[in-house]
Amino acid sequence: SARWARELVALVPDDPDALFVLVQEDLRQSPPQVAEARKHFEALRAKQPGRLRTLWLEARLALEESDDAGLEAVLAK
Repeated sequence: SARWARELVALVPDDPDALFVLVQEDLRQSPPQVAEARKHFEALRAKQPGRLRTLWLEARLALEESDDAGLEAVLAK
């Protein structure tokens, strides 16, 4: 699915479904590709800021970045 998401983002850079897949894929890498995930996440958040899956990815990124304050902020939403 990541391959198709990359192809779709090349055609439609703000497609939320493709961005969601790419953030997940970036975070699944070993080690996680946090900078690339953050780039895709920011584009997703601009498109769908309040969606539950967007908040879930924001929490996952905060965990990867050891951002306790950011995680608390997400959990408070």
